[in-house]
Amino acid sequence: MAQFEWVKRRRIIHLALAFCAGILVAGMAYAIVQGETELVKTFAVAAFTSAISIIGSYVFGAVWDDGNARKYPPVPEQDPGEVG
Repeated sequence: MAQFEWVKRRRIIHLALAFCAGILVAGMAYAIVQGETELVKTFAVAAFTSAISIIGSYVFGAVWDDGNARKYPPVPEQDPGEVG
């Protein structure tokens, strides 16, 4: 079950980072076509800040989750027919 959760988390991380990369590419294309650099600088800073925050949260969350898994191991399920 925990493996499935990390697959979903990684998918969200990859999509968010792809969005940040798309913003950068679109901003550079806009700057080349229009010659507008200040707006592109603002988008670039926002995209890089978002990407760094996403990666930092992902790593911090993984460390925290692993620490909790070591501290509180999962309780094995008992068979309902088993008594005591």
